[in-house]
Amino acid sequence: MATDIRRQWWISIGVIAGSIAAAAITLYFLSGSIAAIADKIVADRSLINQQTGALAALAQLREQASQAAVDQAAMNALLPGQDALIGFAPWISKIASADGVSAQATFGSDVGNGSVSAPGAFGAKNMPFSLAASGPISNMVSFLDDIEVRQPGFLIQLTSFDLTYQSGAYQLNGQGQVFYR
Repeated sequence: MATDIRRQWWISIGVIAGSIAAAAITLYFLSGSIAAIADKIVADRSLINQQTGALAALAQLREQASQAAVDQAAMNALLPGQDALIGFAPWISKIASADGVSAQATFGSDVGNGSVSAPGAFGAKNMPFSLAASGPISNMVSFLDDIEVRQPGFLIQLTSFDLTYQSGAYQLNGQGQVFYR
């Protein structure tokens, strides 16, 4: 009888130890699975947050699309296309006659070879030109201010010029660049 109790006791201890071992092994595999699932949930939430931010940015850009179209049209008006350079010399002559100056602008010998401007200089293409003008000094100053600052039509930069006084009038010979897109 004592041996039966001992035997049952050892069997019970073995069953308990086996159950504990089985439970430990099951928990070990489940904890790894739970950690992997938790990592996937965190990654999915991060992706959802990123996509939500992208959607918000897209919605904001779509709201601003109409304003961007207006701004794009304004920028296109600032820099004419290459074909519009045909009207550059008449534009100079018109402003010159309004300011009481006679002026003539000509493109260099490389008319078809506009160059890309240096970075920081509007990021547009440019075409070199020469300018010859004559008239009273006050009118000449007004003319130069008009073509460089006041009059819309072309964006130009005078890179150099010589101003001389001859035969009762001032003569201006200069070089510059007209920018286009």
